[in-house]
Amino acid sequence: MSLLCSIFLKVLQHRDPSFPVVIYPTKVQGKYARSQIVKALSFSNRRAKCDLIILARGGGGSLEDLSCFNDERVAHAIFDSDLPIISALGYETDVSIADLVADLRASTPYSAAKQVTRNKRDIIQMSESYQQRMAISMDYYFSKLRQRFTHLSHYIEQQHLQLELARQKTQLIHFKIRL
Repeated sequence: MSLLCSIFLKVLQHRDPSFPVVIYPTKVQGKYARSQIVKALSFSNRRAKCDLIILARGGGGSLEDLSCFNDERVAHAIFDSDLPIISALGYETDVSIADLVADLRASTPYSAAKQVTRNKRDIIQMSESYQQRMAISMDYYFSKLRQRFTHLSHYIEQQHLQLELARQKTQLIHFKIRL
């Protein structure tokens, strides 16, 4: 695993530990880079195990180092992708055809990692907010249940009292008749 990949994964892990990652390793410069990038993009689309693809390459370098990302086959593979693609190729000043064809361009792989993840603090705050809202909702729900229970309890008591009154009325009628 390259240093870039390791740093990129650490950023993802630090920001959002639950963020799932699938890695399709490929060369990003040199003789076989173009064909490997096209194959990796095609494979990841066929496999469909991801919600998006981040096409990442570390550090600047010369324009020649980025030449595979200016290749027509790579551009077509990016354009034809069913999955959204974020290009994160090099530094802010480096712009390739792949950057222009991708759904989104991130200036660096680090920036791409930040764009696709939420910060742990944001996740914790959101979780706490949901917990508070759930507690309030549960309090309201149980309050309504208590009101209904109290209402039913009074109703049952009244029914019981009415039955008792009816029984005593019947008994009174019997006593009257006996008298």
